[in-house]
Formats: sequence, structure tokens, C-alpha cells
Amino acid sequence: GIQFNGDTAAANALDDYEEGTHTTTATCTSGTVTLSSTVNELAYTKIGKLVSVHGRVSVSAISNPTGNLTLSLPFVSADLTDSAGRCAGSIRLRIVDTGYDVGLFSCSVDENSSDFRITYGGSTDTVDAAPAMKTGTQIYISITYRTT
Repeated sequence: GIQFNGDTAAANALDDYEEGTHTTTATCTSGTVTLSSTVNELAYTKIGKLVSVHGRVSVSAISNPTGNLTLSLPFVSADLTDSAGRCAGSIRLRIVDTGYDVGLFSCSVDENSSDFRITYGGSTDTVDAAPAMKTGTQIYISITYRTT
């Protein structure tokens, strides 16, 4: 591992650095949200246990999606105590010809999870985002989380 400032302790060395892309998949409680086969990769950088993911995916087809909408992550999130493994990221959706306000979508990663959930709602209520999906929806993602 890489060591800094003359520190020779193995426990303090950076022992993992990785960059790559992750072909993400979408799932919902019922029905389907299909992502474009050419616009479905998210770039990631993993430094130690910290993973940053960003990119854009495009919905190419839908079939009566309901409930949760999740996108897969390149690494499983950490299972930490006191919900310290949970995190939120930023997300922007561009949905054409709908009544959904693109500013009210959010995403979050739960502990020990291989995906992140997209929800819709304001400050007091959130609902599942799967019904908001339309063919042609663009989802822009930036999220950082801890892995094991």
C-alpha cells in the first residue's frame, strides 16, 4: 500500500485504489424499467472503502412499473452500526411530458445493499419513483458511499 508523510504503519497505508465502469440495472417492485444498452454505465472510483459513482443512464422501455425503483451499485455498501452506512446522493431526472417535478427526486443507499433507491417527494412525504418513469427518461447520478 501507499504510505504518506513517512508513516510506515501498514494499518495506515492506502491499500486499494480502483477506477472503472459499472453496467447498472434497474429493478422495481413490479413491472419493468429497462435501461438503454448503450447508456447504462456508471463510472466509479474506489479509494480504500470509499466509493464515488457518477454518470447518466437512460430508460429505453417501461412496462407498468410500480413501487421501489433501484439501480445497482458496483460494490455492496458497508454494514455499519447506528445506520452510519446509510447515505444520500444527488440525482437529477429529466422526464419529458409528465407532471413530475425533476427537483423533488432523491436517492439513498441503505446499509449492506447492492443498489440505491430513487424516491420522489417533498420535505414531508416521499413515494416510490417507479411510476414516474417514462421511455426516454434521463437519470443523472452522483453518489458516494462506504463499502466493506
